[in-house]
Amino acid sequence: MLYRMTESRIDWESFFRKGRRQVLARGDVVHTPHEKCRSLGLVESGSIRLARILPSGREVVVRDFLPGDLYGELLVFNQEPYPGWLTATAPSVIREISLPRLLEHLQNPEALLDFMRGISRKMIHLGDTIEILSLKTVKQKIAHVLLTRPSSDLPSPEGNSRFSVTRFAGGLGCSREAVSRALGELRREGLVTLERNSLVVSDPAGLEEIL
Repeated sequence: MLYRMTESRIDWESFFRKGRRQVLARGDVVHTPHEKCRSLGLVESGSIRLARILPSGREVVVRDFLPGDLYGELLVFNQEPYPGWLTATAPSVIREISLPRLLEHLQNPEALLDFMRGISRKMIHLGDTIEILSLKTVKQKIAHVLLTRPSSDLPSPEGNSRFSVTRFAGGLGCSREAVSRALGELRREGLVTLERNSLVVSDPAGLEEIL
């Protein structure tokens, strides 16, 4: 669901080397909802989390950003406030590029097209994200994703990528702990299995009953 730098044909990594580098410890606040977004960010290593704090004090996870993920690409052009608290959830390194430098880079037609492709991918998934957020339980959200998304969206047994609970949880807008518990229940119920580092649906009909 995220625009990943590693999916790009443009050398964004070299571009971000010119940006401001920050080394973060776990728990460090990157940005707050009281700040306006004035730069495009890249997670170089570690992980950061976007979360909202409800009036009750409860934290709602919006998204987890892992290495290769961009953040702020929809906000930086209008310099809108961040939609929540961005906090490091592990020792991390991030880089941020100012809007003037980004605009200069996007004068390259290939870079502009590549950047817009990333935004387009994010917007295409927006409707799916809204549907996921409307579901009440974590198990329902997991069932929805496994039943409706193409298999290419998840690591396949033939691929080299490992299934990541952290990334999966970030896409669902849930905490890693909640997703781990729900996946454990689904595995014990025989609805899903973990095969060769990939999450596989073993009982589609059973998952449909959850919805």
